[in-house]
Amino acid sequence: MKHNKFNMPLKISRYRDFVRERLSVEPCRMMEEFFSAEGRVVFAEREALRHKITRLEIWNKERERIRKNLILGIGEEPNLQHVDLKNMRVIRKPAINIYKFIFSFRPGDWIPANLYAPSVVSNKNFVI
Repeated sequence: MKHNKFNMPLKISRYRDFVRERLSVEPCRMMEEFFSAEGRVVFAEREALRHKITRLEIWNKERERIRKNLILGIGEEPNLQHVDLKNMRVIRKPAINIYKFIFSFRPGDWIPANLYAPSVVSNKNFVI
C-alpha cells in the first residue's frame, strides 16, 4: 500500500484495497465492465430509436430532443453579434507572426486563441 509523507495510506490505495477485499475485483476492471455494459445499453436504445425514425416529422421531433439535451449540457448558443476581443501580444519570428489574443461571447468567459500569419505575404503561402 502506498503512503503519503505522514505515513498515512493514500486515499486511492485505500479505495483500491477496499474494492479488492469486498468485491474480489480490480477497480479499473470494475469500471471498464460497468461502462462497457452501460455503453451496450445506450447503443441498443439508440438503435431501437433509430429504426423507429421513418418519417421526416419523427426525425424533426427526435432532432429537437437531441438539441434540447445538448443545450442542457453545454448551455445556450452564444450571441455572435457581440464578441469581446483583446489582443494580448504578437510574437514575431523570421517566417511567421503569432498573434495571441483572447475573446469572449459571454461576460467573464474568456477563450485563448493564436493566429499564425506569415511574416511576408505572397500568393504562395496562404493556408486557410
